[in-house]
Amino acid sequence: AEMIAKHGAVSEEVVRAMAEGAICHSRAQVSIAVTGIAGPGGGSVEKPVGTVWVGWCVDGNTLTNCLHLDGGRATIRTSTLTNALQYCTASEHQLWMNPTGHPCPNFRLC
Repeated sequence: AEMIAKHGAVSEEVVRAMAEGAICHSRAQVSIAVTGIAGPGGGSVEKPVGTVWVGWCVDGNTLTNCLHLDGGRATIRTSTLTNALQYCTASEHQLWMNPTGHPCPNFRLC
């Protein structure tokens, strides 16, 4: 609650905590977290409708990305999912590899 009060629900800090929390509080090896404003209301000048933060956590490595999407609620939700999965695949070497360039020992792609 303190983090949301300080940064807002739609923020990098919150999506990072969500992605990392999903790993910490489960037996999952991979998590994708999303927080955003799909509309039609709820936007502001600082965070307009279409602002979406996505976070990925794999084997202790966390990445975040802010999206600025156009369209109605359904389009924004669909685009969020598409972007989250495409980025996950495109970032394969960043997410699934440890700093030595080898696959993370605890990661299994099923």
